[in-house]
Amino acid sequence: MLSWILMRAGTTVALATTQGAYVDGDALREGDSAGCKQASRLLLDPRTEAVVFELARGGLISTGMAFDGCDVAAVLNIYDNHLGLDGIDSREQMAAVKGLVARAARRLAVLNADDALCLAMCKDIQAQRICLVSEHDDNPALVSQLAAGGLAAYLDTTAAPMIRLCEGSVCLGEIPAAEIPSSFGGAFRPALVNAMFAMALAHGLGVGVGVIREALADFVSDESSNPGRMNFIEGLPFRLLATHADGPQAVGELAAFVSRLDGFARKILMFCCAGNRSDEFMIETGRAVAGAFDQYVCSDTCALRGRMPLEVAKLLARGLREGGTHDADIRIAPDHDEALRMAFALAEAGDLLVVKSIRANRIHELGLVEARRTDATAAKD
Repeated sequence: MLSWILMRAGTTVALATTQGAYVDGDALREGDSAGCKQASRLLLDPRTEAVVFELARGGLISTGMAFDGCDVAAVLNIYDNHLGLDGIDSREQMAAVKGLVARAARRLAVLNADDALCLAMCKDIQAQRICLVSEHDDNPALVSQLAAGGLAAYLDTTAAPMIRLCEGSVCLGEIPAAEIPSSFGGAFRPALVNAMFAMALAHGLGVGVGVIREALADFVSDESSNPGRMNFIEGLPFRLLATHADGPQAVGELAAFVSRLDGFARKILMFCCAGNRSDEFMIETGRAVAGAFDQYVCSDTCALRGRMPLEVAKLLARGLREGGTHDADIRIAPDHDEALRMAFALAEAGDLLVVKSIRANRIHELGLVEARRTDATAAKD
């Protein structure tokens, strides 16, 4: 979102995320590029006028920061997705790692006021200003921030959902959720949270609120702008949503979004989980989506990461059962690619198929989308 806003402001932007590395929208590398190594390379690209980096905890632990300072930085949350890896065994330790990003900011640090560990980073901030972000306009920290004349972004749900950026008692700008297509009219809550952070960061970089509003209204989370994240793929007999969500909180948000979608004969989920997570993490991931779909296909990821084949899939299925899902509605695939084939074979006209995988692009690589499009065309003929 931030990269999109900056490009709309007329800036040539380099971007590195878990999806890939890009300059001015052109892909230089596909796949996880959220480590500091890719960031260092993009900093040296002579075309770039601004750089936007996702700095993953793995890269921060193994190689540290890619630079000694930046204009703006944000920490969105401290979850337990990667606990037990690289010597990090608690959320407090994870916060110490992610806090490196916030402390690198010189002009503005943007922190989640709804996450106590993010909020605690305020005491170590070196930036000129701090912006707090909250989903609740009555968050005590946010209220205090505004009362002191500080900067804050929050979600107002008193009428139609709307995100607001305020400094003290002055509203700098507001955007209705209905104007943010990546939030699907406000039905997908995480996109609204992301939009608040992007809005605050862009403001910290001097972008006008009018440009920010226009850019967020143009940002559609599709295969070109945001590959593998909330991408609806058209032209099939059924509706297809390809996305990634890591952990119980994220898949719970996905399930909540799907529950708000009406008009489908059935809702089907194909999902997997990284093998280097704990057993309980995988079971909780299964529990978090139980009841939101009619049929489930459970799978390992493409890379087993130390697990035996089928081990991850069975733990996800266990979570579904513990959440009340019947065995008849659960399928366990022998591997990731077969899970995709099973899910595509299962989906029929009028269904919604959700593919939740870090390798959502495999549906294209395996030719599944084109095969079903061909089938649909042949059926019409």
